[in-house]
Amino acid sequence: MARAFRLLPLLAGAVYLAVLALVAWWPTHVDAGLGVVDWRVTRGLATVLGISAGSAYAVIEVSANVALFVPFGVLVAWWGGWAWWRVAIIGALVSTVIEAVQAVAPLDRTASVGDVLANTAGAALGALVARWVLRRRLVR
Repeated sequence: MARAFRLLPLLAGAVYLAVLALVAWWPTHVDAGLGVVDWRVTRGLATVLGISAGSAYAVIEVSANVALFVPFGVLVAWWGGWAWWRVAIIGALVSTVIEAVQAVAPLDRTASVGDVLANTAGAALGALVARWVLRRRLVR
């Protein structure tokens, strides 16, 4: 059982990394042509926050970048057993590589320091979640 619990993050990590690579290096922005600014959720968020739909979309985009790296943080913390801040550093490095490739590769993508910060926050959050879950599991 302990071995299966140790191998599960490897399998989940392989699937996650494949999805991350697809999202990170898709030739165009992954939401291109979807009209996200005009979605009901975006307009509703704009109304609730008292901001424009474009600004609400920016909030959604940052939130999506954080959410994208939460599984990264969970998996790295779960498998490596590292402290959240070490996972955050690894997340920052991986995110920096992704953004660097977006900057130099012939992709219709925009490299952003803001994305690195959001991804790093997501990795740290994921590591904290993993720590909380593992502690609860070990205490019971």
